[in-house]
Amino acid sequence: HPAPDCDGHVCKPPVDECQDDPECNAGLDGICEADVAVADQTHCWYCDTEGVSNVCKPGCKYDSDENLIPKCPAEKPNCNPATHGCQAASGSTLLTSMVFKSFGCDGCDQEGVSMTLTGSEDFIPPPTCTTVDLDHPNPQVDFSGTSTFNATAAEQGIGWNTCYMAALDGKVSAALVTWTGSGTWKPDTICFDWDNDNSRVSICSFEGATLENGQEKALTCALGDTVDCFDK
Repeated sequence: HPAPDCDGHVCKPPVDECQDDPECNAGLDGICEADVAVADQTHCWYCDTEGVSNVCKPGCKYDSDENLIPKCPAEKPNCNPATHGCQAASGSTLLTSMVFKSFGCDGCDQEGVSMTLTGSEDFIPPPTCTTVDLDHPNPQVDFSGTSTFNATAAEQGIGWNTCYMAALDGKVSAALVTWTGSGTWKPDTICFDWDNDNSRVSICSFEGATLENGQEKALTCALGDTVDCFDK
């Protein structure tokens, strides 16, 4: 928030940046982008009137079917009033966990994986999401053996980005993976699990590839035979 203004030893309240939501969206369409995290939205802003002064903040206030802005796109039509983030429609199958299996990681003092995941191809266009530098905080090592990432509030800020509870509708049909850490990563597979206990997992394979910093690999993905990444 803007700092109070001191004038003649008298503190004056900061000037309001906005009075209403349309003012924050001047020159914009006011429609949030489906695959962009709330903090990174540039097309949708709301006027926050809860602080010392009114300020424009990124995020939605309305569902996609409302004639007001800022609102959500059709791909993620529901606005969460607590987070000002757009969510999938009720009934979508959401991504809840990712299990990485690796053969090892040589010289990997830093770890991190950025991915673009493509969901079910039953939709046109298919849903997508991205992770950015996915990695648990030190000292946990994620990419030398087996590591699980769960879509919980505690892990939301460790690189899940728009893949957090992403509505990929129960399938990862394609994955583009970039190693953002140091050293040489020797990945094996990634398994994706869902909030629907009856949905089969998706498994993507690196097919023997190794990755160094900035290198990417398009994975081969298919439905698994089980509904849990740890089932034999």
